[in-house]
Amino acid sequence: MTGKESNVFAELEAAIELLKRNFLSLKEGDIDDVKLARRALTAMMSALGDPFTNYIPPAQLQSYQSRKVETVVGIGLQVEYDRHGSARVVSALAGSPADTNEIQLGHELTIVDKVKVRNGDAEKLKKLLNGPEGSVVNLTLVNSSDQEIKFAIKRRAVDVDYMQWKALENNLAMVRISWFSGTGYQWFIDKLKQQIEAGIKGIVLDLRSNSGGSIISTRNIFSSLCNQEVMYYGKKLGEDNIEDRVIGDYHFKIPLVVIINEDTFSAGEVLAGALQDYGRAVVVGTKSGGKGSMQQIFPLEGEIGGAMRITTATNCTPSGRIVQGRGIQPDIVIEQKYPELFVDDGPQNITEAGRSYLKMLRLECLQAKHGKEHVQAIWERGDLQLAKAIEALIKVV
Repeated sequence: MTGKESNVFAELEAAIELLKRNFLSLKEGDIDDVKLARRALTAMMSALGDPFTNYIPPAQLQSYQSRKVETVVGIGLQVEYDRHGSARVVSALAGSPADTNEIQLGHELTIVDKVKVRNGDAEKLKKLLNGPEGSVVNLTLVNSSDQEIKFAIKRRAVDVDYMQWKALENNLAMVRISWFSGTGYQWFIDKLKQQIEAGIKGIVLDLRSNSGGSIISTRNIFSSLCNQEVMYYGKKLGEDNIEDRVIGDYHFKIPLVVIINEDTFSAGEVLAGALQDYGRAVVVGTKSGGKGSMQQIFPLEGEIGGAMRITTATNCTPSGRIVQGRGIQPDIVIEQKYPELFVDDGPQNITEAGRSYLKMLRLECLQAKHGKEHVQAIWERGDLQLAKAIEALIKVV
């Protein structure tokens, strides 16, 4: 630390002491040092201007970590708000505590542990449903006959799958990856090997609305599809450029087309960019989101607690293209309005009926907001990006 920096933080400490000596609280209680420190840390990290570098308070740390792993602790109930503000049951994660015939598609969830959830917030509802393992959540639902049904369900660790396989016509298939989980690559390799043996001739790799995830899992998927060593180049503070070399086998030479969109970020961009650079895949869709940086979580000890999420590295594609702020430009640009109608986001281990119902709820919400005829016309045209990806794939199989 330089002398100038030292003086600045000494001045800050003096300012805090001045505040504590002179502030007259209009409420009972003294100044809460821990609360003040957490707010100060939040503000300091925000001042850096990097949306991915921030302070995670203790109360949010568990939920942040749980959305980044292959399990969540809860009941596995998947709910979506309809256009009237009702929380509708879409499905339950396969094998979860909520995966029961008594809780059915379309039931309205009205109360969670005495909290009314109508016209609520989806993220807050998710937090209400999740909780400590072994704890019980009390639900009130209304069925199609307007009868109230009450449930007391014990929470436990629930598996979340982020990959889905879907057969297409002409011996083609689509692999949907909504997030790169730490162990997902093994499912990908095993499934692809099985399907190639069964006669699949080409695959569409759907990375639309993929927010990133494990770079190790991404690297293993890359190495199974491409016989090149370097997936990306990275740069850390005070270090030489990093060559992210893969250790694995080149398993599959099957023809490949990748779909991306403006909500494809991070590891999704790394994979799409590398496959495009090496000519291994045609990339279809719209320019990706442009998050070419990597973050690391640093837990904080003591009373402040929580963690600091800090951008520690940036990366570029093997050919040297910078991803941060620029994104990956597709080989074939196809715009798609209202991608939420066509892209299966989030957990993939829900029922097909649940997927259809979810899209119907979203369709109705969009129609109410943007006009029925306009949205219906887009819905009837179908998934233009997937259609173009299939067309491109057929040309190379």
